[in-house]
Amino acid sequence: MENIIVRRKTFEIKRKVIEKEDHISFECEIKGKKYFVKQYNNLGDFDFEIKSYKDFSSYGIRNPKLLRKDKKNLTIVYEFINGIKATDVIADGTISDDWFEKLFLIYRFARFSKIDINYLPEFYQMYNGELVYLNHYFFEQNPKKNLENYGIDFWLYGERCAEHLKELGYQVDKSKILTKPELNKKIVLLSIMKW
Repeated sequence: MENIIVRRKTFEIKRKVIEKEDHISFECEIKGKKYFVKQYNNLGDFDFEIKSYKDFSSYGIRNPKLLRKDKKNLTIVYEFINGIKATDVIADGTISDDWFEKLFLIYRFARFSKIDINYLPEFYQMYNGELVYLNHYFFEQNPKKNLENYGIDFWLYGERCAEHLKELGYQVDKSKILTKPELNKKIVLLSIMKW
């Protein structure tokens, strides 16, 4: 396997996670401990990533910790989160009330900070009892794209959620799909109880 050196530490590449236009992400390891490493193509994108992380850190939403950065090699090392994926528990129908409790807590922090984040479930994992947002990008508040009016649809097994899970490669059980009235009732109850 290849290695990535970040400020005199050698990280063994275990697998390429994703390749995007501006960076490549890897799952790496040192002495059995896993890390998430991003290598950027240019300084502008690297600087934007660092700035976004610093800005996001003040909002109180748990996300992977930045552990090491190397401006010379345009590389950033993050804590590797290996928890229970939200998409897994949604797909198999075992999502508990605790997930929604924690999701609405994150939403509350975002609302009070006057930001919106990505509420799609693939950006969340339960790790050591905490719901972790795997990203640190945020947007201006948009009532049409907040959790209550948009994101929650992808967490409750309705048509939109089933379609999204299928796009992510999950098997969809059509017998579990909630009708529109059932879905609306759950959304209203969750919004009232958790918000």
